[in-house]
Amino acid sequence: MDRAIAILDGELVGCPVATRSQDDPAEIYLQDVMTDPNRRRRGWPEHWWDDL
Repeated sequence: MDRAIAILDGELVGCPVATRSQDDPAEIYLQDVMTDPNRRRRGWPEHWWDDL
């Protein structure tokens, strides 16, 4: 399982949970995206996807 986190101004903003395919490790499945409710709608998943 791969993980990334977002920290802004020293506070945890959120994190995605992704899993690599067992058949093809080059494929990644994004399972969950958890974001602080006060920080939503700012494009965090796009940044995480690039990091994964």
